[in-house]
Amino acid sequence: KTAYEISLGLVGSEMCIRDSNDDSIHSIPILSSLLPNSDNHMGTRWSTDVDHTIRKSVRCGVTIESPDRFDCSYFNVGRQEALYIDPQHRIVLMLVDNCVSVVKDMDNSWGVGVGISSAEYATLCAYSESNFLGTGSIASVASGRISYTFALSGRSVCVDTACSSALICVTMFHRTLDTHMRGCCLGGINLTLLERSSLIFEMSKMLSADGHCKTLDASADGYVRAEAGMMHILLWRHT
Repeated sequence: KTAYEISLGLVGSEMCIRDSNDDSIHSIPILSSLLPNSDNHMGTRWSTDVDHTIRKSVRCGVTIESPDRFDCSYFNVGRQEALYIDPQHRIVLMLVDNCVSVVKDMDNSWGVGVGISSAEYATLCAYSESNFLGTGSIASVASGRISYTFALSGRSVCVDTACSSALICVTMFHRTLDTHMRGCCLGGINLTLLERSSLIFEMSKMLSADGHCKTLDASADGYVRAEAGMMHILLWRHT
């Protein structure tokens, strides 16, 4: 038989916080809400991405606070390079670091799988000239960056199946875990960095007007674009 141990690192739609006093875990759900000043383009988080030719705004969403924060020195990354690393890559690095800190028998045979489908940061940096942009903004580099940082030589894969990217990624690795790859870091990440992308979905009537997805309900009128990141550790063990 085999047993699996899972350690979680999570940001976004639900935060899990461990209480050091009684070792209990508190789950704090974060529901979709009105984006700051969503009726005024210039007041949104996307103020540098304003398209004045579009007379619409996106009112609801789930966003991660300060997704640009990153400790360069801790991960031995130069400041100039860090500026051109997609925040999604930075976040999964930090999440994996949180996970491996509680694992005692990690070895370099581990694999890495990241579900990631958005590359909006590349568009924001499209007119920049930097030798770091090539590897910093490509979605497929996210898993390799983790493997390199933590010296992992197992299979390293990024999966893009749109909304199901993280789910498919975890399923793929779960089925191939064996004695040759005794552990892996798995998860997914999504950031909504471009207002224009959300506006296009809004104009296509894909987004919910009231901020509720209402999945499989007759009253469903769209979904809510959300930001979240999750990485977990999956270990193979004999029992």
